[in-house]
Amino acid sequence: MNLSDCVYAVWGINFRRNNMKLTESTADMQGKISAVHGDDHFMNRITSIGITEGTPFQTVRNDKKMPVLIYLRETLISLNRADAERIEVVKK
Repeated sequence: MNLSDCVYAVWGINFRRNNMKLTESTADMQGKISAVHGDDHFMNRITSIGITEGTPFQTVRNDKKMPVLIYLRETLISLNRADAERIEVVKK
């Protein structure tokens, strides 16, 4: 991590070109989970269902105002949009 990454991290701004929020993914997109942000309760809940950094996934469905459906670790998972906003992904 260089100095500019530290400055952006302090302000909560992400300027990495490859990263996007899970809610920005499209149907049939394959990628990897790059970061998960949230409090301890959220992190415990999300990691307990297998969503961790580096995990490959495929977006099954992502309609506006509907839960995001992803397939990872041989499991189909439905995430509400608020939770999906806290998950950063990288397109494969």
